[in-house]
Amino acid sequence: MSSTVADGGGQGASKDSPFHNTSVAGRATSQMLERRGETDAVEERGPMEDPLCMTTSLGNTREGFLGFASGLVAGIIGVLTGYPLDTLKVKMQVYGSGSRVALLDENTGRNPVRIVRQLFRGVLPPLLSTGLVQTLNFGVYDNTLRYLRVGREEQKRQAGRQSRGLEEREEGSASYHGPNVLPDFFLAGAVGGAAISIITCPASLIKIQVQTASSSSVTYWTVLAGMRRKGLVAGYYRAFVPDVLNQMVGRGVYMCTYEALKRLLHPSPPPTPGTVHEPPSRLHHQAQPLYQRILAGALAGVCGWLCIYPLDVVKSRLQADALAPGANRYTTMTDCFRQSYRAGGLRSLYSGLGYTLLRAVPVASVILPCYDATYHVLARHLDE
Repeated sequence: MSSTVADGGGQGASKDSPFHNTSVAGRATSQMLERRGETDAVEERGPMEDPLCMTTSLGNTREGFLGFASGLVAGIIGVLTGYPLDTLKVKMQVYGSGSRVALLDENTGRNPVRIVRQLFRGVLPPLLSTGLVQTLNFGVYDNTLRYLRVGREEQKRQAGRQSRGLEEREEGSASYHGPNVLPDFFLAGAVGGAAISIITCPASLIKIQVQTASSSSVTYWTVLAGMRRKGLVAGYYRAFVPDVLNQMVGRGVYMCTYEALKRLLHPSPPPTPGTVHEPPSRLHHQAQPLYQRILAGALAGVCGWLCIYPLDVVKSRLQADALAPGANRYTTMTDCFRQSYRAGGLRSLYSGLGYTLLRAVPVASVILPCYDATYHVLARHLDE
């Protein structure tokens, strides 16, 4: 018997030999087992030992810092941009659109210094808290987006493991950090809004009390003293339910609409297979013209306010009534809705909407584009 036949299908077997097909099948089976073994080894090694996941882990820390720092800058600029119109909005929400108190006090006269001081009265609480609020908001927002992306990809990986489909695994790896779908932006904005409500509620109450005060004797310290007397729920967290709903719905609509309009005005190029991608709002914004980002931000701000404005009116009235001597005029959020509707119909729930939309355009035009630009500048310096 020849050595070729004895080897049972070695390289010297002829194509006509009955052992040739066995040889080919054996090599194919061996290669398949080797590839499957490599797949199992990666799975047993765990995601943290995967070079792609290790790179992603390092990127998460960097992105987290960029999100918090960019939010701080955008928040301060946003407060200073829109605060005068916010003062007029709150006064009209509390006193009604037909009241002279809704505008500037009579003692301001035509003195520009007094007018500016009154328009910026109560600016300190939001200015001091905006750093924490916006860094927390955008930080939670970015991390929620990242969590949703990675979670969706992990589901693809699990499906690939169960089916032992290498093609599915490779496809999942190619889009591991791919773009979020639009509902992700609404959910991330809502989660960010819920996170900051614990800060915005007491800060908003202080601001509204000072803004609507008819006497200069009402200061931050007198308001804080009154809140302390009322207690945690009736004082510091008066109108917490409408505030948290306001933040969740408003910011969810705001973020989702902003991203949708950016994609509509300037579609992102398709991702390159086998690469790691950041969200389009971070990766692609540099190529998008500034006017498109400003337009998207302005329209997103208007949409956000239109969705929640009656709720914001109720929140303002509840907080303006929080430190009133004796019994409060409004007992609950529902009671405030009911009394406001009886007093002036739907129109009373939209008092000050004009000022709000007028304020929303410049503020929303500044905050998100400023956030995007700051994010890009910081990222560029960190990469140098």
